Amino acid sequence: ISSIELSSYIDRSYRDAAMRLRHLVLGEYQLMKTLRVMKRYFLIDQGEFFVHFLDVAEAELLKEMKEVSRGRIQNWLSMSILPSGGTTRASKFSSETFAMDRYMTSSLQASFATESLVDRLDDLYATGGGIRTQEARTPSRHLYGAMNRGLTGIEALTLDFQYVPFPVSLVLSHRAISSYQLLFRHLFFVKH
Repeated sequence: ISSIELSSYIDRSYRDAAMRLRHLVLGEYQLMKTLRVMKRYFLIDQGEFFVHFLDVAEAELLKEMKEVSRGRIQNWLSMSILPSGGTTRASKFSSETFAMDRYMTSSLQASFATESLVDRLDDLYATGGGIRTQEARTPSRHLYGAMNRGLTGIEALTLDFQYVPFPVSLVLSHRAISSYQLLFRHLFFVKH
């Protein structure tokens, strides 16, 4: 085999693999539907979900983290997803689309951060070569909670997926979901 034939074979294989992966991610695993689920819940696009969830969970979320019942919060999150259209829009989608949408919303879970949003952002900034100390540098730090007291459920609540299927996890990596979680925490705290 000459180098030209080998190069041509590699190019064809690359194009074929890229086309198959694209079909798998966009078609079978419906990346766009998954991104809509991310938008609906992580970016609080679904106002009905947010209002229903806060109606039932607000009293529990206002407690200090050590007093918050994580099981109750998860149960209320799951119950709030159902009436908001998380799994009831079958008439607008095909059965495959509905199944993937339902799978991703059922995989959605409540989790709680161990540090305040500002501390987390400071840590991210410091690892990128920014802040060298943990001193409060902005007045906004006081809006998100003082460093000397514990977090409340409202300040620590974030969303996560129990499982992201393989090809979709190429796009929705742990790092990408962490970025969505930071946005969610900020939006949730501001809207509350």
